[in-house]
Amino acid sequence: MSNSSQQVSSSNHLIYERLKQAIDLNLRRQIFIAACDDLWLRDCLAARLEAELATPEIGNLPRDPVYYPRFVSLALNLSDPNLWAAIAGWMTQHPPRPNAQGYSRLPGFQILGVEHLTRQSAAVQWSFLSYLRAIESHLQMWESTLLLWVSRPWLSSIEHSAPEFWQWRTGVFEFEGEPTPAREEFIESEDVDDAEDSAKGEGLEIEGNWGQKLLIPSVSPQLIFPILQQQRNGKRQTG
Repeated sequence: MSNSSQQVSSSNHLIYERLKQAIDLNLRRQIFIAACDDLWLRDCLAARLEAELATPEIGNLPRDPVYYPRFVSLALNLSDPNLWAAIAGWMTQHPPRPNAQGYSRLPGFQILGVEHLTRQSAAVQWSFLSYLRAIESHLQMWESTLLLWVSRPWLSSIEHSAPEFWQWRTGVFEFEGEPTPAREEFIESEDVDDAEDSAKGEGLEIEGNWGQKLLIPSVSPQLIFPILQQQRNGKRQTG
């Protein structure tokens, strides 16, 4: 580990690894929310996730040269903040070829730019929350992972004003900004792998079948998989 990695918070590194590991499980209908008020850090983490998760899994590459990446970044349209339309638009621009074989599962998507809605009108902000509340109408067609990056104020707004979306969350990750010295050393590093040490947070929160909150201190596929499956099955039965 380089000096720049050593200067970055170990808890930042840990929460980033938990987030990446949870996404990498590649389960159906995963809804993750990541809260980060530090836009510099957020951009670093989002870029790192896309770089590490965008490549299709080894052994699953299709014979056809056109394939879906595993993870895609999309910027929220601030004039019409419909994240579902943004995803549908990407799929329309990247349709599977007729009779193509060997395609991997549909990609996961991370949505960026929610924090800019603060500068938009109240009507636009409420329209975004309305789109989130309409999540159940999209779940029937939703098969992949969604990661929504927000600021802490927006995290609170979603929890209280878009409960339909909030109850479907798989996990919540809260990051904090890095001190300036750590940023400088992080930027100066020429080792791309050091970027993975730039995330910080509190833990992974999973909601159980009865509304209880389970804090997973150390996430492994063996631990999180049955919890997520149990949660998913419970929601199908009550839906």
